[in-house]
Amino acid sequence: MRTKYTGIVLSGASGGLGRALACEFARPGCALLLLGRDTSRLKAAAEDARARGSIARYASLDIGNHRALNATVADFEARFPIDLVVANAGVKCRNERGIEPFDQVARIVNVNLLGTISIVQAALPYLADRGKGRIAIVSSLSAHAPQADLLSYSATKAAVRAYGIALRRRLRSEGIDVSVIEPGFVDTPMTRRHMGWTPNKLAARDAARLIVRRLERQQSVIGFPYLLWLISRLDGFVPARLSDLLNRSLRAEILPDPDEANSDLWPGRQNAVVGEEITRKGCQNADEKL
Repeated sequence: MRTKYTGIVLSGASGGLGRALACEFARPGCALLLLGRDTSRLKAAAEDARARGSIARYASLDIGNHRALNATVADFEARFPIDLVVANAGVKCRNERGIEPFDQVARIVNVNLLGTISIVQAALPYLADRGKGRIAIVSSLSAHAPQADLLSYSATKAAVRAYGIALRRRLRSEGIDVSVIEPGFVDTPMTRRHMGWTPNKLAARDAARLIVRRLERQQSVIGFPYLLWLISRLDGFVPARLSDLLNRSLRAEILPDPDEANSDLWPGRQNAVVGEEITRKGCQNADEKL
């Protein structure tokens, strides 16, 4: 698919949906900045994008390191004016009888919510200066219908949705559009750790194509699959007992995240110096033409 966007910043690009989005956006005349936590997967995503004719840079960094993130985005903006930001990074973890280790909660909040706000704020000044561009924020259907086995995940995705809506209302008069993306189950490594019913699950490539197509149409809300999205939207309008009863069919066991123990997204796991070194190295190795 050919997209009108030519300077794209994409977080969560080392994950299944992020990598699929990078491939869908990639084309001659388009430059991508791919951000994520896994250097080898980011490099592979960048190579896929270049194979489709796109310029691609990547950076593996701690999203809590605002100085490194701002510097990386500023360096990309200086070469390729940003007209689309996709805040896609997200993680999910299990809980035991409603209890999650606090470090796990902090990680989910840090990645899903603070990471979204961080990448938006790193790029927003450049869009605001030009008075145009689009910001796309990836939430989830669990923002409407919170899941019993995804406590912190549901909470952060609801917060991300609220942030996106508020941001859209704030920026509308400034020429900047905001899309809130609310996907259901997408076939990614994260979803494969979800041991339970995953109705209407989409392949990552199909989900990415749908998202890109609807961004082209400038849709403010991108929810899919449609029937599941509609049912999720109705969750808050039915009696709580009925809603809770219906939700039982979605109970699941969430397997541990294999990246969790060594994740560079744990709050405080990296200091500013290390984060900057990784960022600079990733950008230098990404594309010598830059």
